[in-house]
Amino acid sequence: MKNTFVSYRDRIAGWPFIACTLFGTAIGAIIIFMPLTYILVLLFGIGLLVCSAYKPELGIVILVIFISSILYEENLPLIPIGIGSLHIPDILLLFMFSLVVIKRLANNKITLIISPLEKPLALFLLLTTILVFVSIKFFGINFNTVLRTFRPISYYPIFYIITNLVITKKQIRFLVTGLFFVAAVVALAMLIQTTAGKLISWIPQSQIVQAGGLYEEFNTLRLLPPGQTLLFASFMVATCFVIFYRGKSLLLSRFFYLVIILGIGVMLTFTRTYLVGIILSTGFFMFLAENEDRKRLMALMAWFVTFIFLLLMVSWGTGRKLDSAFNDISKRYLTLFAGKDLVQSSSLSDRYLENSYA
Repeated sequence: MKNTFVSYRDRIAGWPFIACTLFGTAIGAIIIFMPLTYILVLLFGIGLLVCSAYKPELGIVILVIFISSILYEENLPLIPIGIGSLHIPDILLLFMFSLVVIKRLANNKITLIISPLEKPLALFLLLTTILVFVSIKFFGINFNTVLRTFRPISYYPIFYIITNLVITKKQIRFLVTGLFFVAAVVALAMLIQTTAGKLISWIPQSQIVQAGGLYEEFNTLRLLPPGQTLLFASFMVATCFVIFYRGKSLLLSRFFYLVIILGIGVMLTFTRTYLVGIILSTGFFMFLAENEDRKRLMALMAWFVTFIFLLLMVSWGTGRKLDSAFNDISKRYLTLFAGKDLVQSSSLSDRYLENSYA
């Protein structure tokens, strides 16, 4: 009986030895045959996945840095998979989404919070996936062209990652703070790029277009970083934080200065629809809010205008580039009130065509 027990124990103990041997052999082969750059990228990727598994909120912030900051898709390394290629954020997204699936399958005793948006979003993703197949199979559209168009939609499953893995108040605080930080970096990068002009060129030429009004082009370049949508969303959320947070006065609130930075970033996008959204939401808020909240919003708007004025004063020492930029911004936003000229502009004509296709 004793011999049988020892023999069984020895067989079990041998498996970790064999596994460690195979793992060590694989690591040795990688070190010998793979270039140093690939090894460093592999180690970085493994570390990234481990961090995302133990701290999902950090993984989401890293994912946002890859897809919605000042990093650009054409600058990210590609990982070929035979029928195409994947970016680093694609692998991170698939890994974290697999954690959601595993959690749902393995934790039968845990009550999971089901969002009412889960099914509509799943149907939308299913529909777009079918349309990708139809476009390639029946309409003969280039495979890479279709996937590049579909790529932004492929990141929508981040919703499921957040609702299933970011569940504590501490995690939510970290995630919101991280998103604010990324948005602030994008806004500061745009401000520095506008001020420095061609002296700094961290934004690719493909993401820089000539800003213009209805019938004229401006001297200012329009910057279109991937994080421009994050800028707008963070600006609106930070504004709500300033209005409803009663712990500190306006000038002592860190969210107040965040609103200033993000607001400048939103303005530098030259995107008129953002201004429309801000005007509409502010109008509804003024109508529905309590008197104290309304006063706080008006004070925030007054201070924002003051900071813009001070920034323009400083810009006189930088070749007046910011002065010119804000002058062009005001001209572009005023085209929203051009009436008939706006309706007949080429910009709206393109949108009519896009809406008819939709």
